[in-house]
Amino acid sequence: MELNADAYLVVEVFGDNYFRGELLGMGMLIGEKSYFFTKTAVLKNRSLHSFLANPKHSKKTFDYKKLYFVLKKEGLEISGADFDLMLAAYLLNPAYGSDDMKAVVDNFTANELPFYEHVYGANKKMAVPALDVYAKYSLEKCGLLKRLEKGVREELLSLEMAHLYEIEQELSEVLAEMEFSGLLVDLERLEAIGRELEKKAEVVAEEIYDIAGEEFNLNSPKQLGEILFEKLHLPHGKRSKTGYSTSVSVLEKLAPDFKIARLVLEYRAYNKLITTYVNGLKEAADENSYLHPLYKQALTQTGRLSSVDPNIQNIPVRTEEGQVIREIFISRFPGGLIFTADYSQIELRILAHLSGDEKMIEAFNHAVDFHKQTAALIYDVEPEAVTKDMRRTAKAINFGIIYGMSAWGLSESLNISPLEANIYINKYFDTYRGVKAFLDGTVNSARERGYTETVLKRRRYIPEINHPHVNLRNFGERTAMNAPMQGSAADIIKIAMVNISRRLKNEGLKALMIAQVHDELIFDCPQEEINKLEKIVREEMESAQQLKVRLFVETSYGSNWAEAK
Repeated sequence: MELNADAYLVVEVFGDNYFRGELLGMGMLIGEKSYFFTKTAVLKNRSLHSFLANPKHSKKTFDYKKLYFVLKKEGLEISGADFDLMLAAYLLNPAYGSDDMKAVVDNFTANELPFYEHVYGANKKMAVPALDVYAKYSLEKCGLLKRLEKGVREELLSLEMAHLYEIEQELSEVLAEMEFSGLLVDLERLEAIGRELEKKAEVVAEEIYDIAGEEFNLNSPKQLGEILFEKLHLPHGKRSKTGYSTSVSVLEKLAPDFKIARLVLEYRAYNKLITTYVNGLKEAADENSYLHPLYKQALTQTGRLSSVDPNIQNIPVRTEEGQVIREIFISRFPGGLIFTADYSQIELRILAHLSGDEKMIEAFNHAVDFHKQTAALIYDVEPEAVTKDMRRTAKAINFGIIYGMSAWGLSESLNISPLEANIYINKYFDTYRGVKAFLDGTVNSARERGYTETVLKRRRYIPEINHPHVNLRNFGERTAMNAPMQGSAADIIKIAMVNISRRLKNEGLKALMIAQVHDELIFDCPQEEINKLEKIVREEMESAQQLKVRLFVETSYGSNWAEAK
């Protein structure tokens, strides 16, 4: 067997989560020859090891992050990867994004490849098939990689996405390292938090029972609906075949006037923290108390990363209890620190850049309080006269505009009339005329072309924008307004992550990048490196992309993630 040329290779792992999954083997296609290496062969074949580690031979795969991680877990290196069909297809159209190769390949060519679950089963019916079954599956994937590579590469070039692809390719290795490093959690503190939350939930439940005049199953929507709408005769009760709706939207309508609705919302918030975070994080931790969230690099329509098993990106930050959960994330280094760096108002800064609005650009480049300035302009007062409520309104408008919020949406979020909200929006657009022209132009362009683009040419296709149904069409318009900002923010933080990772390696720091949460990066750092880390992170995040406005990063650190915030 000669390993002296470029190769198409795919790793076979049993299980949806490759951190916990079992390596079964690896398929490889070199020239016209196909090989399947069993797990034993992958671990013991030294000529294969040197081939994988040799950057002179290019490797093409599907889901390079998974390949890199699985090999690293077994103590093996890989370099020279220059094509990942999963990432390339995702860039051509985010709707093609999937970690099942069959779902991706179907967008390009007719094929006989089965879906992953048709080979390994799904959920409780998952089982390792015979060796010849998964070996054949693996080699079929290698053949399809070879068949599709040339056309997909050409399409990336024609859409001017080669640079963006290089960023994603390099990022996949950065993410694999991040997943491998994991986050150390204090399980004893997590247990204590769980007990505290349970006590709080019990106190709230008792209050609910007092108002209801009886005990019932609070977790049963049917029983709760009967109490609220039949026994207590609260308004907004709509009965269906299954009972009354007790959804969040229904309870939020009742909350201003009825204490029991507020208490049910509070109880549910505690319950969610206990089940999703306390119990969920406990179950996800490995034997050394580390969490290893996996990052989906080809999932969202916007280009943003999302984390799973567990999802650490949606730990609540606005509530005191949500912040308490963050106390469990601690440093692996003796006396070490958790360091965070967060882009400040990045989507608004990108809006200023893309729209070219002079007032907005000037505000960001002179480091004024942008929400306060907006309030002063729309209320026609001096900045010193802006009250907290005025600033809060302006902040809601600033961020609402990015998401294409209507007057009705703004009126709901600020609890004002739609007419008043409409006046504010008109004043806003009269103040920032460049923003209005840009948003209108983006919607019109998306109608004509069917997609929007980020600063780095990432596309988001929006078929809904020309839909005959008005609600879907409105959704398409809102999406078109927001996609360039949200997608550009995703691109910029990805560039920063790649550059930071390179700097940490080149400068020999022990500090590790351990998580990404939207516009925030989290690091685990020895105490003696904190100043150097802060300098590197700030430099790389603020210089990741040249814009007409300065990117600004807020940094902090502490003994745990909550303290760092």
